[in-house]
Amino acid sequence: MGQDLGQLLINSSLVFTLGVQLTLLLAAVFGLWVTGRGLTDLYVLAAGDNRFSNSHPSIFGGVVRLLLGGAMIVMPTLLWVAAETFTAGGSETEQLFNYGAVQGQGYCDQIRVAITYLFMLVGVIAWFKAGSILHGMANGGSAAGHGGHPLFYLVGGTLTFFVTDVSILISNTLGMEVGFDGVCKMLQ
Repeated sequence: MGQDLGQLLINSSLVFTLGVQLTLLLAAVFGLWVTGRGLTDLYVLAAGDNRFSNSHPSIFGGVVRLLLGGAMIVMPTLLWVAAETFTAGGSETEQLFNYGAVQGQGYCDQIRVAITYLFMLVGVIAWFKAGSILHGMANGGSAAGHGGHPLFYLVGGTLTFFVTDVSILISNTLGMEVGFDGVCKMLQ
Protein backbone atom coordinates (compact mmCIF):
# COMPACT_ATOMS: atom_id res chain seq x y z
CA MET A 1 0.00 0.00 0.00
CA GLY A 2 2.76 2.46 0.94
CA GLN A 3 4.68 1.73 -2.23
CA ASP A 4 1.53 2.33 -4.32
CA LEU A 5 0.86 5.73 -2.73
CA GLY A 6 4.50 6.72 -3.09
CA GLN A 7 4.54 5.71 -6.75
CA LEU A 8 1.27 7.59 -7.31
CA LEU A 9 2.84 10.74 -5.83
CA ILE A 10 5.96 10.34 -7.96
CA ASN A 11 3.90 9.82 -11.12
CA SER A 12 1.72 12.84 -10.27
CA SER A 13 4.62 15.25 -9.85
CA LEU A 14 4.46 16.19 -13.55
CA VAL A 15 0.74 16.91 -13.18
CA PHE A 16 1.46 19.13 -10.17
CA THR A 17 4.11 21.14 -12.04
CA LEU A 18 1.81 21.54 -15.03
CA GLY A 19 -0.92 22.64 -12.62
CA VAL A 20 1.39 25.32 -11.20
CA GLN A 21 2.20 26.55 -14.70
CA LEU A 22 -1.46 26.52 -15.78
CA THR A 23 -2.52 28.42 -12.65
CA LEU A 24 0.16 31.04 -13.26
CA LEU A 25 -0.99 31.34 -16.88
CA LEU A 26 -4.63 31.72 -15.81
CA ALA A 27 -3.57 34.35 -13.27
CA ALA A 28 -1.84 36.31 -16.04
CA VAL A 29 -4.93 36.12 -18.27
CA PHE A 30 -7.11 37.13 -15.33
CA GLY A 31 -4.69 40.01 -14.70
CA LEU A 32 -5.08 41.20 -18.29
CA TRP A 33 -8.87 41.11 -17.93
CA VAL A 34 -8.77 42.97 -14.59
CA THR A 35 -6.43 45.59 -16.08
CA GLY A 36 -8.88 46.05 -18.95
CA ARG A 37 -11.71 46.49 -16.46
CA GLY A 38 -9.67 49.08 -14.58
CA LEU A 39 -8.94 50.99 -17.77
CA THR A 40 -12.63 50.84 -18.69
CA ASP A 41 -13.63 52.16 -15.27
CA LEU A 42 -11.22 55.07 -15.58
CA TYR A 43 -12.38 55.78 -19.14
CA VAL A 44 -16.02 55.87 -18.05
CA LEU A 45 -15.14 58.31 -15.29
CA ALA A 46 -12.98 60.53 -17.50
CA ALA A 47 -15.25 60.63 -20.56
CA GLY A 48 -18.62 60.32 -18.84
CA ASP A 49 -19.49 57.62 -21.36
CA ASN A 50 -21.51 54.91 -19.61
CA ARG A 51 -21.87 52.63 -22.66
CA PHE A 52 -19.12 50.32 -21.41
CA SER A 53 -20.25 49.97 -17.82
CA ASN A 54 -23.53 49.11 -16.15
CA SER A 55 -22.23 50.10 -12.72
CA HIS A 56 -20.94 53.31 -11.22
CA PRO A 57 -17.17 52.97 -11.22
CA SER A 58 -14.95 54.89 -8.87
CA ILE A 59 -11.43 56.20 -9.26
CA PHE A 60 -10.34 54.05 -6.32
CA GLY A 61 -11.85 50.90 -7.88
CA GLY A 62 -10.23 51.63 -11.25
CA VAL A 63 -6.80 52.22 -9.74
CA VAL A 64 -7.11 49.13 -7.56
CA ARG A 65 -8.00 47.08 -10.63
CA LEU A 66 -4.99 48.43 -12.53
CA LEU A 67 -2.66 47.57 -9.65
CA LEU A 68 -4.25 44.16 -9.09
CA GLY A 69 -4.18 43.32 -12.80
CA GLY A 70 -0.50 44.18 -13.02
CA ALA A 71 0.21 42.15 -9.89
CA MET A 72 -1.62 39.10 -11.27
CA ILE A 73 0.31 39.35 -14.55
CA VAL A 74 3.66 39.28 -12.74
CA MET A 75 2.52 36.93 -9.97
CA PRO A 76 5.57 34.60 -10.20
CA THR A 77 7.90 37.54 -9.63
CA LEU A 78 5.85 38.79 -6.69
CA LEU A 79 5.84 35.29 -5.23
CA TRP A 80 9.65 35.25 -5.22
CA VAL A 81 9.72 38.74 -3.69
CA ALA A 82 7.39 37.48 -0.95
CA ALA A 83 9.80 34.58 -0.43
CA GLU A 84 12.47 37.10 0.55
CA THR A 85 10.15 38.37 3.29
CA PHE A 86 8.71 35.14 4.68
CA THR A 87 11.11 32.29 3.88
CA ALA A 88 14.59 33.85 3.70
CA GLY A 89 14.75 33.74 -0.08
CA GLY A 90 13.28 30.42 -1.18
CA SER A 91 16.59 28.95 -2.31
CA GLU A 92 15.59 25.34 -1.55
CA THR A 93 12.42 25.66 -3.64
CA GLU A 94 14.41 27.29 -6.44
CA GLN A 95 16.50 24.13 -6.74
CA LEU A 96 13.35 22.14 -7.56
CA PHE A 97 12.94 23.97 -10.87
CA ASN A 98 15.64 21.74 -12.35
CA TYR A 99 13.05 19.26 -13.61
CA GLY A 100 15.58 16.82 -15.05
CA ALA A 101 17.12 16.18 -11.63
CA VAL A 102 14.08 14.29 -10.29
CA GLN A 103 14.63 11.12 -12.35
CA GLY A 104 18.16 10.49 -11.09
CA GLN A 105 17.34 10.77 -7.39
CA GLY A 106 16.28 8.07 -4.99
CA TYR A 107 12.77 7.03 -4.09
CA CYS A 108 12.53 9.27 -1.00
CA ASP A 109 13.80 12.31 -2.88
CA GLN A 110 11.25 11.76 -5.63
CA ILE A 111 8.43 11.58 -3.05
CA ARG A 112 9.71 14.74 -1.34
CA VAL A 113 9.81 16.58 -4.66
CA ALA A 114 6.31 15.38 -5.62
CA ILE A 115 4.82 16.48 -2.30
CA THR A 116 6.60 19.82 -2.61
CA TYR A 117 5.16 20.32 -6.10
CA LEU A 118 1.70 19.57 -4.69
CA PHE A 119 2.20 22.24 -2.02
CA MET A 120 3.45 24.65 -4.68
CA LEU A 121 0.23 24.08 -6.63
CA VAL A 122 -1.86 24.80 -3.54
CA GLY A 123 0.21 27.94 -2.91
CA VAL A 124 -0.36 29.45 -6.36
CA ILE A 125 -4.06 28.61 -6.15
CA ALA A 126 -4.18 30.52 -2.84
CA TRP A 127 -2.54 33.54 -4.51
CA PHE A 128 -5.08 33.34 -7.36
CA LYS A 129 -7.89 33.22 -4.77
CA ALA A 130 -6.45 36.32 -3.07
CA GLY A 131 -6.51 38.14 -6.41
CA SER A 132 -10.10 37.08 -6.97
CA ILE A 133 -11.11 38.36 -3.53
CA LEU A 134 -9.31 41.66 -4.10
CA HIS A 135 -11.09 42.05 -7.45
CA GLY A 136 -14.42 41.52 -5.71
CA MET A 137 -13.46 44.09 -3.11
CA ALA A 138 -12.66 46.59 -5.91
CA ASN A 139 -16.32 46.28 -6.90
CA GLY A 140 -17.22 47.64 -3.48
CA GLY A 141 -17.71 44.26 -1.79
CA SER A 142 -16.06 42.96 1.33
CA ALA A 143 -13.80 40.01 2.05
CA ALA A 144 -16.44 38.48 4.34
CA GLY A 145 -18.45 36.94 1.51
CA HIS A 146 -15.45 35.35 -0.20
CA GLY A 147 -14.29 32.83 2.38
CA GLY A 148 -11.42 34.71 3.97
CA HIS A 149 -9.24 37.76 3.89
CA PRO A 150 -6.86 38.10 0.93
CA LEU A 151 -3.89 38.76 3.22
CA PHE A 152 -4.27 35.27 4.72
CA TYR A 153 -4.33 33.75 1.24
CA LEU A 154 -1.24 35.72 0.20
CA VAL A 155 0.82 34.83 3.27
CA GLY A 156 -0.51 31.27 3.46
CA GLY A 157 0.05 30.76 -0.26
CA THR A 158 3.62 32.01 0.03
CA LEU A 159 4.37 29.75 2.99
CA THR A 160 2.71 26.81 1.23
CA PHE A 161 4.53 27.40 -2.06
CA PHE A 162 7.87 27.55 -0.24
CA VAL A 163 7.08 24.70 2.17
CA THR A 164 10.58 23.23 1.83
CA ASP A 165 12.19 26.51 2.88
CA VAL A 166 9.67 26.92 5.71
CA SER A 167 10.47 23.43 7.01
CA ILE A 168 14.20 24.28 7.01
CA LEU A 169 13.51 27.51 8.92
CA ILE A 170 11.40 25.63 11.47
CA SER A 171 14.06 22.91 11.78
CA ASN A 172 16.78 25.48 12.39
CA THR A 173 14.63 27.40 14.87
CA LEU A 174 13.47 24.39 16.89
CA GLY A 175 16.66 22.39 16.55
CA MET A 176 14.80 19.27 15.40
CA GLU A 177 14.20 17.77 11.98
CA VAL A 178 10.96 18.90 10.34
CA GLY A 179 10.27 17.96 6.72
CA PHE A 180 9.01 15.33 4.30
CA ASP A 181 11.61 12.69 5.17
CA GLY A 182 9.20 11.18 7.69
CA VAL A 183 6.56 10.84 4.98
CA CYS A 184 8.95 8.87 2.84
CA LYS A 185 9.86 6.55 5.71
CA MET A 186 6.17 5.97 6.35
CA LEU A 187 5.50 5.14 2.68
CA GLN A 188 8.36 2.62 2.40
